[in-house]
Amino acid sequence: MSGLRQNNAIITDPEHYVMLFAYGTAGGADAFLFWDPDAQATNIASHPAWGQGFGCMFVTADRFSTAIDAADLVAVDKDGNHINEPLRHRYQMFYLLTLP
Repeated sequence: MSGLRQNNAIITDPEHYVMLFAYGTAGGADAFLFWDPDAQATNIASHPAWGQGFGCMFVTADRFSTAIDAADLVAVDKDGNHINEPLRHRYQMFYLLTLP
C-alpha cells in the first residue's frame, strides 16, 4: 500500500497489489524486484532500462518497503513519492502471499 495513505489512517484493504518476482541485493541491501500494475507510479528515472512499473522492495529488520533506509521512508512529497528519486512511489508491505 502507499506509505503516504498509511500515515494518515489505519487501512484495512490495500490500494492494489505488486508482484515480487526476484530476490537479491541492491546497493548492498536485501531487496525484491517487483512489478507494479500502476506503472505510472513506479517509473524510476535513474533506472530507465528497467522500464515503467519495475522497482525494489527493501527488507530490513523493521520494515519491508520501497524505502532504502529510515530517512528515505519519511522523505516523501505530497504525492507519496520518495524525494531523492522522483517517480519512485513509497509503498509498504500490507499483505504477502507466497505461491508454491
